[in-house]
Formats: sequence, structure tokens, C-alpha cells
Amino acid sequence: VRDAYIEYSQGKALVPVRMPLNIKKFKGVGLFMPAYSERMKSFGIKMVSVFPENRKKGIPTICGMVLLNDAETGQPLAMLEASSITALRTGAASGLATDLLARQEAKTLAIIGCGVQAITQLRAITEMRDIKKIFLYDLEHNQAIELVKRAEEWLNGPEYVISSSADQAVEKADIIVTVTTSKKAVFSGYKLNRGAHVNAVGSFTPEMQEIDEAALLKADKVVVDSREAALKESGDLIQPIRNNVFSSEKIYAELGEIASNKKPGREREEEITIFKTVGLALLDIALARFVYERILEKKLGLEIKL
Repeated sequence: VRDAYIEYSQGKALVPVRMPLNIKKFKGVGLFMPAYSERMKSFGIKMVSVFPENRKKGIPTICGMVLLNDAETGQPLAMLEASSITALRTGAASGLATDLLARQEAKTLAIIGCGVQAITQLRAITEMRDIKKIFLYDLEHNQAIELVKRAEEWLNGPEYVISSSADQAVEKADIIVTVTTSKKAVFSGYKLNRGAHVNAVGSFTPEMQEIDEAALLKADKVVVDSREAALKESGDLIQPIRNNVFSSEKIYAELGEIASNKKPGREREEEITIFKTVGLALLDIALARFVYERILEKKLGLEIKL
């Protein structure tokens, strides 16, 4: 994921802005996300759906496929299940952002939204920092309880606290992750402590918003995965820009620019930093290629003839 971000910010990959297909009748969206990586000699597309109402039916919110092709011949190489790829690459993106932007001595983590994506967020961030206490909040209390059970299977060192509100979780955290499908800010930016880092993960349309204007105004650095995509897709930025509270010029950097040392990450202990990701198809292709190569090595998967 680090290499993919660097490749993107250096202009060595083709990543058109995703095409959404709104299925208003069922409150869902289909997303079509193509990308080409010169470095990996691969191209492909992720076709993924996000249907929040699925939670009421006991089925995953996110599902779909990643199709991976060889860039030299155009031949299809593999079809992979998309929700796992999405969760892994999104977690890794927050892990990278945390590594580059969070304080080294950060000890407390808040996760707002405890669905499928939350577990890989937790995995990646605890790889990057020595987290001692984890605050969890979800509108559905049982989701938070279930996340604790899943997390304790492999990470039983930190203390887990289920908070009664998002603000309560945020005001005690060094690192905050928002991974929801909310259309309004999920916590008050005034609750952010000096030196805090935020990974804003969930919103990916102009109508969705997890971060309020107060958080943006308090932030010393706002970093995105893609300027083009963030300004077309992220309600976290688009809505404050429309309200003349924020401007595109205030975006400090793309994450790939920091990963390649073109720009510095955190420079002062008291800085508040925000990483806003809408998700790049290049990350899906990078991870799909990585998984595909491991499948070949281990002789796994199901081989089919087209």
C-alpha cells in the first residue's frame, strides 16, 4: 500500500475517479473502480456495492469482486472477493497514515463505527503504535461488543472500553478512526486533543460526512489519498468548501507525497493531523496482485477456464 501511494503521487499510475451507481430504491450504491499500475504490470477493476441496510438483514454491508489483469497481454489473471480486499487495503492505508502522522508515543485509540472494516483498522494501527487503551463506539451497541470479542482473539494486551458516545471516546484518544456510513459528523471537532491524529475512512460520496468543520479548522495538516478524488467525492471536504469554511488550498499533501519524503509528516508534538481517504482503486489492484502471487506460490484458489 505504501508503494502504491508513492506510485500514484508520482504520476506513474492511471487511476480514474470511480463511477458510482446510486440504487436509491434500496439505499445502496454500486462503485466501479479501475486502475493501472505500471510498477506491478497489472490493471483491473473493483466492482463493489455498499448497502448499509444489509445490516438489518444480517448480511455484509460491502460485497463485490476485484478483477485482476496482466498489463502486457490484457489477459485476466484472477477474480478475488472484494470486501476482504477492501478491508485489508483500507486498514493498511490507515496504518500507513498513522505511521507517518501520529505521535510516536500515542497510546490511546478511538474507533467510531465497529462494523466489518473496523477490525483491519484495529490490526493495522496497533502494528504502528503501542496502543494501551482502545475506546469503541457504534450506534448499535452489540457491534462494539462483537468487535471486542473478535479483537481479543489476537490482541489481548490493550484495555477495551465501550463508550456511551462518540465524543466520549474521542476526547480521550490520541488516534481516532471514523469508519461509518454517516451523512452527518459523528463527533465534535472541539473534542480533539492537541497532538491527536484522525483517520477519516468511512465517507466516500459528497453527501456523506464524518468530520465536522470544527475538526478541519483545528487541524494543522489535512492529508488525502488523492486530491482529485477527495475534492470530487468526500463530503468531509466538499461540504465545508461549499460553506466557505475550508478550501482546496488548505489540503497539505497526498499521503504518497509524505511516504516518498517529498513533504514532511508530523513535525510537532502538538499538531492535529487528519487523513481523509476515499479509497483508491490502485490500492485494490496492488493488494490483489500481492494476494494473487501468494496464491500461486501456495497452490491455492480455484483455477477455471474462461
